Amino acid sequence: MCFTEQKRAYKGAISYPQNDQLRVLQDAQKYAFSLFHQNGDDENVNKDFALLCQHKDLIKYDHHTPVLTLGTVVKSNNEEGSYYVCIQQRCDSVRVDEQQARRFLFLSLSIVNQDSKFDFITPDGDKLKLGKSIYDMRTVKFSGSSEGTVKAEEESEKMYFVPFYYSEELTEKFEFIFELKDLYAQRIVVQYSSSLSRVGLDEPEWIRLS
Repeated sequence: MCFTEQKRAYKGAISYPQNDQLRVLQDAQKYAFSLFHQNGDDENVNKDFALLCQHKDLIKYDHHTPVLTLGTVVKSNNEEGSYYVCIQQRCDSVRVDEQQARRFLFLSLSIVNQDSKFDFITPDGDKLKLGKSIYDMRTVKFSGSSEGTVKAEEESEKMYFVPFYYSEELTEKFEFIFELKDLYAQRIVVQYSSSLSRVGLDEPEWIRLS
């Protein structure tokens, strides 16, 4: 069996394991929490653990105002209700003038169904898949506050980041959902920047498929 066939066989074995022992190991990894949980509510236990691992802002403080920076996850108030994660580096998210707008970079997050692979989960249970392509990026202009940062504004018990161009005609604004922990946020930037550095070649198909 050649190396390519070995790779395909291994991938098939992992995706559709025929070996009972391998299948048991995969199930054990997926449902490990059920071994230590008596109530049978494994889905919620896994969700809570994911929130604990990924979210920076589990504890809410009175009078805390979210700031737009690397790892901030927001939701548009448009009809689609699109999610985005900010990938603006922290050093570029400060010293934002009140009178001048600055572009902030975002990557889209798509809501997926319960059986699909996902990267993050919201406090309300929406499962989000990160878009990592160049065409998944969006820029939005915001103006700063007196502290030099873009701060959320409270409205109807929710916090919104209001774009610089907000008006009666352009009513889109972005609800603060949560903030990722630093390493999760930085990993997104690394993955995205690595995709930008790919070299496109018109190479022989025989070699490409080998």
